[in-house]
Order: sequence, then structure tokens, then C-alpha cells
Amino acid sequence: MFMRLKAPHSGATHILKFSLLLFTLIASSIFGSSAAEAGGTAPPVAQLNQLVFISEDYPPYNHLEDGTASGWAVELLVAASVSMNSPVNKTDIQFKPWARGMHETLNGNRRVLFSTSRTPERESLFKWAGPIVEEHVALVAKKSRHLQVTSVEQLRPLRFGVVRDDVTNEFLAPLKLNSSQLALGNNVTSIARMLQANRIDVWPVAPATAWAILEKIDLKPGDYEVVAYLKASTLYYAFSADVDDALVAEFQDTLDQLRRTNPKLFPKSDLDLIPLSLPPIQ
Repeated sequence: MFMRLKAPHSGATHILKFSLLLFTLIASSIFGSSAAEAGGTAPPVAQLNQLVFISEDYPPYNHLEDGTASGWAVELLVAASVSMNSPVNKTDIQFKPWARGMHETLNGNRRVLFSTSRTPERESLFKWAGPIVEEHVALVAKKSRHLQVTSVEQLRPLRFGVVRDDVTNEFLAPLKLNSSQLALGNNVTSIARMLQANRIDVWPVAPATAWAILEKIDLKPGDYEVVAYLKASTLYYAFSADVDDALVAEFQDTLDQLRRTNPKLFPKSDLDLIPLSLPPIQ
């Protein structure tokens, strides 16, 4: 005699199906997130204030004033973030040595580095929004040195102070200087102190920044002068490559709108600090 098997009760069937569905959803969530982490991908960021903002001590555009982030680029960032309904707090801006900030932003993880010179060599490394301002990089020296520079040959015996990974390294490259002529520092303040101590002869820097730093460390800008003009440089906000294109575009649109409606937020060019008699060194 054979026994006839009974079909499962309909209620038990529904419970079994629900349990299988729940297991599938949980497994998909666990393994899906693990795969995303393994691949290094992350969902797009929809809010500006979810990004990590990194800057350096580079007055008058970005610097710390009594421990608080200050400067033209800082105020512009805050104004733009408010317009985007995603306010960035000044206390959230991280100030680091330029080389470290550059390294972190190149490695991604939703970083914004400012103020960053936009050059052909850097173009594909970041996503850009700006410009903030066009600055003019010159060679600053002590007046007491009475340096007169009109050609590359006159630069050969001189020693230069440059910040690691700063754009001035790119600007000096065509001059084909020897590595022994370059003294590296972590920030513009360290370079200013090198110049004051006669450890270097000239400081490649935007004059507006040089005068601000000299005053900050209680030196007299009047004891220094621009002896040569190198090149113009346009400063931007540099977004790491993993930031969503739409967010960068929205920030750019907001800057463009602020430039039209509130131009006083943007710094003026420092070209008037370059003597008209000084052509660019070629």
C-alpha cells in the first residue's frame, strides 16, 4: 500500500516564501555592500557639506586667523554653500601642509582642495570649479641684496625656496635649475623665514601672499621687493575625481551666479603689485 503525500498547507507555503525573500534581501545587502567596499566605490554625494574641505595657510585667500578659517576663498565657499542650502562651517575646513592636502585629494574620498592653481599638468587630476582669482607669481627678495634679474642666466647662482608640490615647482621647471638650488618647505611661512635668515636668495610667490605672510611673522614687507615676474596662475576649488559631476556643476553654477550678483565676494587681481617694468622671465 502506498501513502499519499499531502500538499503543504497554504499558510506554511506563504511563510516559506516570505522567509526565502527576506533571506535574499539580507544576503544581497550584506554581499552587495561588501562588493562596493572591495571595489572602492561609494554612492554619489548629493550635498556640498558632506565633502571634506582642505586648505593651507595661504593669505589673503585662505588662512587661519586666531584659529578660525579666514580669507577670500573661505568666505566665497561659505557664501556659495549657503546659496546651495548646504552650509559649510568654517570649523569643518581642515588646514594642512600643501603636499599632504594634495596627496589626500588625489587619492579621492570626497575631498576639495583650495585654493589650487589650475594648470595643464593638473587638469585631468581633479574636477574644477572657479575661478577664485588670477594671481601673479613673482620672485621676492630682500631689498638689501640689490638683485637685478632680467634673464634666466642671472638666476643660475641663486637659491630658491619652494613649498612641496606647489605650482611654483612647475613654473620653475622651464628654467632648468639644479636641484641644489631648491630649498623645500612645508608652507609659505617656512619659506618666508628661510628668506629672512638668508638661507635662500629668492622666494617664488604671489606678492599679495608674500606681504601678508611677512606681516604675520612680524617682518617688514618694506624690506623686501619683487625682482622678477614669473607667470600668472588662476586659483580654483579642486574636487577629487570621485565627487559627483552634478554636484561640481551645481557649485560652479552657484559661483557664476554670485559673480554676477555679488562681485565683491571675489578678490581683485594682484597685478598692480608687479612693477610694470618687469617682463616675465623666459
